[in-house]
Amino acid sequence: MPAELPENLELWPSDPRMLLGLTPDDADPMAAKRSYIRKIKRFKPEQFPEHFRRLRDAYEEVVSQMARDAFLKQIQGDAPAENMPGTAPQDGNGASAGSDGSTTVAAEAQADGAQGSYPIVREAPFVPSSPVDAAWLQAIEGDEAWAYRDLKGLAADPERAGDAPLRLYWLLSVRPELDSQKHRCDWLLEAFRREKLVGPALELYRRELERPGEEIESGRSEAALKMELPSYALYHLALSRWQALGARGAWKEILSDFPRLRKKFQFDDEVSWGRLLLAAADLALWRDAGAAEDVVRICDAEVDSLHHLHVPLREHLERFDLVRDTVEGWRQLSRQGRVPEPWLQLIHYGWTETIDRIYPIAAQVAANIAADPEGTLTLIPILRAPMSTALMQLAKELRHYGYRFGPAYAAERDEAHVKPLVEAFCAKMRWLTYDVVRPEILHFCMRELVSPDYVAQIADVVQPAVYTHEGDPLADLIRIDVMLDVAYAGWRAING
Repeated sequence: MPAELPENLELWPSDPRMLLGLTPDDADPMAAKRSYIRKIKRFKPEQFPEHFRRLRDAYEEVVSQMARDAFLKQIQGDAPAENMPGTAPQDGNGASAGSDGSTTVAAEAQADGAQGSYPIVREAPFVPSSPVDAAWLQAIEGDEAWAYRDLKGLAADPERAGDAPLRLYWLLSVRPELDSQKHRCDWLLEAFRREKLVGPALELYRRELERPGEEIESGRSEAALKMELPSYALYHLALSRWQALGARGAWKEILSDFPRLRKKFQFDDEVSWGRLLLAAADLALWRDAGAAEDVVRICDAEVDSLHHLHVPLREHLERFDLVRDTVEGWRQLSRQGRVPEPWLQLIHYGWTETIDRIYPIAAQVAANIAADPEGTLTLIPILRAPMSTALMQLAKELRHYGYRFGPAYAAERDEAHVKPLVEAFCAKMRWLTYDVVRPEILHFCMRELVSPDYVAQIADVVQPAVYTHEGDPLADLIRIDVMLDVAYAGWRAING
């Protein structure tokens, strides 16, 4: 197929591999990712939302299929045979025996006048090494019902179960009609009871909880918290459950988990309990509901009581303080009504959502800023904390979006070339009012592809020192001018 996709969706191939420009034999997830990123740089979500969705779905399907194929290949022990030239000892039928049990048969060349032989490798059939492998082979060969029945029987026998619960999960993911009495996640909870399966089962179950409203409503996550799990698994399970409950506003259910978890963690891993309390407070800070405020209040009080853990929890406490400042600034911006709603949404999502939900909003915000970067400066004058903390988060998310989905960033300018330009620019700004200087700095940064922070670094060392008409050091004003950083980050995310 052609390398470039047309804008007309009706002309796009339905096969996800063809859509990404991959061959049926491609098995490299990184190749799929490179192709996907290349294509969404053209079909950006803010301009082509349906095109972006189709590409995203195709990428996820292809990567998932590659992972399944790799898993099946590992299970079967299906290493590719190498066609080595030469001859091997032959049996009585003219076949040569290989050291691994495979056989080679000499085939005469068909070309006119050609001499010699070319070995043909016949791979030895896969021999299951366990009853679980034997049952899985039935599923691979298309008999999922028999495979499910056999694996279910093996899962009930601790001596022979192996990783049968995980394979039963995958079978029900593909064929849920195989068992009307069980949900696929029931098998993940069964895997939690087997020490060697806790890690992979936990990762799969966390993904299930990320699906809005589906698994969190089942009651299985609450049942899982009552199981005897290692502290690391209990921590991540509780965190994923609370994130799902927080998205639904189920704060009372989060509070109801506290007594049970406190009892489990207080002797074995009190630091993880402190981290969980701070994570719950992080989630609840963004909500005004009474129960959410109760979560913050209770977590605050309990973390304060763990004063002997404040050193190992230092990074988490600092993060919590930053979130608190960001939320306060976010609320002030919301009350003022001076910034667009997508800006507020992006600040919020940057702390609470996955990248799949963050980037479409970031694309919209970046496109709006890039269309009128000078207008962005006029929305809000120079800010100080806490509103500046919230807008710093906005600039951070715009930079992340630009690095991942924007056009390829231009190579960094050679400092020996760009530094004199910045020095000359700063000298021209000496003794001007900052209101005049602000748009000039933005234009200079966009023209020379240098960040406002770099301009501030140079302004710090220019001699004689650069002051504005108001008597303030230019470098200090640039550093606290978060809107300047937001305007540049949004413009750069779209323009590279």
